[in-house]
Amino acid sequence: MLANEEPELFPESSASEILTYLTITGESFRELWKKIVDIYSRREPLLHAVDLTRMASMILGVDKFIGKERRYYRQIVNGPFDADKLDYLPRDGYFTGLAILVDIERLLHTVTVVQDPDHDYKDLGVLVSGSSVLEQIIFARTQLYTSIYHHHKVRAAHKLLEALFQKMFELKYRPAGYDLSDPVSYMMLDDYDLLHGGHPAEIDTLVRRIKNRQLPKRALVISYASLTSRQSRENVDELSAEELLDIERQVESELHLSRGDVMIDVPDLPRLYGTSQALVSIAPKKTLHLQDIYPAGAWAKAHAGYRKVAYVFTTSKDRREVGRAAKAAFAKLAYPIKLNENSLVLAKVDS
Repeated sequence: MLANEEPELFPESSASEILTYLTITGESFRELWKKIVDIYSRREPLLHAVDLTRMASMILGVDKFIGKERRYYRQIVNGPFDADKLDYLPRDGYFTGLAILVDIERLLHTVTVVQDPDHDYKDLGVLVSGSSVLEQIIFARTQLYTSIYHHHKVRAAHKLLEALFQKMFELKYRPAGYDLSDPVSYMMLDDYDLLHGGHPAEIDTLVRRIKNRQLPKRALVISYASLTSRQSRENVDELSAEELLDIERQVESELHLSRGDVMIDVPDLPRLYGTSQALVSIAPKKTLHLQDIYPAGAWAKAHAGYRKVAYVFTTSKDRREVGRAAKAAFAKLAYPIKLNENSLVLAKVDS
């Protein structure tokens, strides 16, 4: 599906960015784009000059097709403070009721093109008066991850949705006729395709739980406060999907639970470091990284490590027993993860 040279585009790209790249560079989209150009070219003659491969690579955040000398154009689409970040930060805060402070108007008045002090090309940067807004972006992202994206209710819903897809995949069920082994199918599906009734019984059970907010509950919390040592914290980062699945099955077997009654969620750390590398012009021909003015990168890394939380969720009524069994299983790993009683207290297993 990919040309031989394309894998080098993807090492740091998210799944959504890769799918977008494949969509834009695919034959179907090219045919659609040609029709758009034919319709609007009289009004917008420059549409003929649009290179879809170059545009798609900008979404990935690579400069292979746009060139190093014009990479600041790419950074508007994918960069330390790109348009997407400036859009979703206040929007997600507004619609979730979280007070997010990002002075976008001030930032836009300070945006400029600056010489990268470490390379021979120019980047998108800000005047020194806009550096405080870059700090606001970092703070805003940490707020959203802590209060929204990594909230235990959100993560529980995520695990339940993951279980729904897994069950559909195991049963070779095709929602709305789409094959879940084909990544393109996930772009075609919407909420109705997944959450309407009429699915097989095993799938409908999960659908009703999602719709009725019958989410699995915390049995164990793995966090900075519940890990007994630095080594255990490092071992959490090395957990494999196979080890997590083994613990789930081990606890279910030990407590005579059904498959899927125990779910372990270890969310990825938020990628906060990029904004700290944004360039700040402090004087004519004098440019520094934000990190050199304010230790944003070190702060973001420390904050992410401190705030990282993993959960053991369960549908069992006896959450304390599930938590204790999981706690013991983590301690028996080849690279043990030892937890104190805070892991149960934070899960509120007695409430």
